[in-house]
Amino acid sequence: MVVGDKVAAVAERLPPMVVGDGSHNITGLVEIVNRDENRGDCHEKPLTKIKLDKTALGVLAKKGIDINYVPKKGETVILRENKNLSTGGTAVDCTDIIHPDNARLAVEAAKSIGLDIAGIDIVTYDISKPLYSTGGAVVEVNTAPGIRMHLYPSRGKPRNVAREIIDMLFPDNSYLNFPIVSVAGTAGRTAVVQIISHILSLAGRNVGAICQDGAFINDKCIIKYQKTEILRPHAILFNKAVDAAVFEMPLKNIILEGLPYDLADIGIITNIRENGLEKNGQSEPGQSNYGQTEYAKMAYGQTEYGQTEYGIDSPEDLAFINSLVAEAVKPNGYAVLNGDDDLTGYILNRIKTRAVIFAQNLKSCQKYGFGKFVYAFTDQGYINIRKGNRNYKVIKPANIPCIRNNPEKFGIDVCLAAVSALYGLNVPIKLIASGLASFTGCNTADSISQLCRSYA
Repeated sequence: MVVGDKVAAVAERLPPMVVGDGSHNITGLVEIVNRDENRGDCHEKPLTKIKLDKTALGVLAKKGIDINYVPKKGETVILRENKNLSTGGTAVDCTDIIHPDNARLAVEAAKSIGLDIAGIDIVTYDISKPLYSTGGAVVEVNTAPGIRMHLYPSRGKPRNVAREIIDMLFPDNSYLNFPIVSVAGTAGRTAVVQIISHILSLAGRNVGAICQDGAFINDKCIIKYQKTEILRPHAILFNKAVDAAVFEMPLKNIILEGLPYDLADIGIITNIRENGLEKNGQSEPGQSNYGQTEYAKMAYGQTEYGQTEYGIDSPEDLAFINSLVAEAVKPNGYAVLNGDDDLTGYILNRIKTRAVIFAQNLKSCQKYGFGKFVYAFTDQGYINIRKGNRNYKVIKPANIPCIRNNPEKFGIDVCLAAVSALYGLNVPIKLIASGLASFTGCNTADSISQLCRSYA
């Protein structure tokens, strides 16, 4: 088996066979062989049970015998003409004895058709001698080679070719640094996703983003969602061009689909608002709802009669389900929570990771523990980040154009949540500030639709 520029493992495959003991017939010998705990049906175990099927009976008939034949002690009876493990064959590890010329030939055979990983089938009576001296030959190059024969040889040393493949595909630890940001909550989710995506792009990331407006890779819309659709984050996770992902996680997604990842680097809950359960989704008089009117009914499963689906009838229900996003965070990641929400204390008791608390003022942040968390807040005309005794002034809200251009969607709370997440991802404060200053908030539904048409 070739992996990259070297032969990772060599195995001699042997056909299904039995060795006589002088007393059992072929049927009995096959039964004894199949008692091996390493043999199972199909691919469930390292080896596969031998079957006395039509093919095996035909091979025996060519020898002039049948299943009632009793082989002499030590006599080998081959039961199949192929040597596949899937039909009962076995493998002997020969990695340490392959001749260097044969190893080089195998690598060249793989490279000649552009493969980094390949199974090279060689016919020879002695792999330790060059093929030109034995009359051997390369007879096949497999693009999807099996690895079971190398992991579990019947004789010889097991070879961890799976590790060889992973190490070749990911030669360093850079692939581990694939940040995932997940955004839940009653309102403001899409806006938070858009700000974070914009600034991560400025940081040099190829950002995949999923929100109510669609699926994006940087500025390109690859999928346009209807308002009632379930969002499909896998369209981003499976894209090899992406090296950072930001997901909006509406409640409907969490309930019906679960989380599309194991653990995120940042889990944000923008807010838990009781008005998200109201029939019309309106905010209280005089408060911005961040475009919540249409989203609330969808996100919380409301029917046209104002009843809720999924048994969600209270803010506590909303907090319980949304908290999954904050709970499913890596130990070295951050949960980002709204200090002005009454249910933030409940969520803090459920998480096992660090937290960033954001709120309009520091007092609202620190009511959950003075100096215990990282805090994002407004003070003296600036958005601030405070960790321990250090305070960082990020930017004046008056200098953030998206707030001026679309205050209904991009409020101070949205910017605070985004700043909190970006700080948790170790994005430099200066870059966060310049990103907010350059983000105009122009990604409205209309402009997104136009963008989708341009790439259709």
